[in-house]
Amino acid sequence: MSCGLEPPAPDRVDRLVRSAVRAAQERFCEALLRQLSAATVQALEVLLEPAGQAAAGSLGLPALKADPGRASLDSVLTGIVKLQALRQVGLPAELFRGSSPKLIARLRQRAAAEPPRELRAHRAPLRYALLAALCFLRTQEITDNLVELLIGIIHKIGVRAEQRVEAELLHDLQRVPGKTNLLYQVAEAVLAEPDGRVRDVVYPVVGEQTLWDLVREHRASGQTFRQRLHTVMRASYQGHYRRMVPQLLGVLEFRSNNAVHRPVIQALALLKQHAGSQQRYYEAHTQAPIAGVVRPM
Repeated sequence: MSCGLEPPAPDRVDRLVRSAVRAAQERFCEALLRQLSAATVQALEVLLEPAGQAAAGSLGLPALKADPGRASLDSVLTGIVKLQALRQVGLPAELFRGSSPKLIARLRQRAAAEPPRELRAHRAPLRYALLAALCFLRTQEITDNLVELLIGIIHKIGVRAEQRVEAELLHDLQRVPGKTNLLYQVAEAVLAEPDGRVRDVVYPVVGEQTLWDLVREHRASGQTFRQRLHTVMRASYQGHYRRMVPQLLGVLEFRSNNAVHRPVIQALALLKQHAGSQQRYYEAHTQAPIAGVVRPM
């Protein structure tokens, strides 16, 4: 039995869907605006100000959109400044909880594509929703970038130290063949004349240059190499990387539910606590975690 109802035309369906989506987005933006404090709204407005009119110490929107670049001291410090500026906006922690990630990403892409003058032309709910989505996701992106930069820096310290020490010791590194046979010959000669002089007993069997080659080989591949490597790593950190690593640790928060990593979390907290101190050693009562943090070697 027909009810005499006709479905809407395809064009009308599209218009109805677009209208419903637009209405839902407007409700979302208005609800989001109600969650923002006056201070946060003002901070979002500052992002749209021209670079010459921005308050001292504040960053404009183009600076926050820019990529970090390659791992370097400047890129790390710039990323830290951006992250601090985004946190100072003061977005509520629960602002986007339960929201569609696709919607947030779409708002962020739109905010990133539009220049400040176009963003200022939007109605307040949409304008602040666009800026809030951009700040929210840029905070996550910059945090991830800083973590990657930190990992890259730590890796670079070790790699460069190894390359430098290997270059220093390469000319001294000479593999001496037949070490077992040489040891037997030296032992036999010494036992034959236990009271003789090294120059008279040992050198005729194993030349002085061969003995020096053995010493250099051991230095280049044994404990001496590792000690030199650690010395170069410490010098490299103190001379350059110490300017950025404490600041990185100051803006990053590390967490772990795994008990195995608990000593590392405690060590990071201790480093952050004493980052600005001029003391060379920790106080006697300080419980510095060693096991699971500092390698036995």
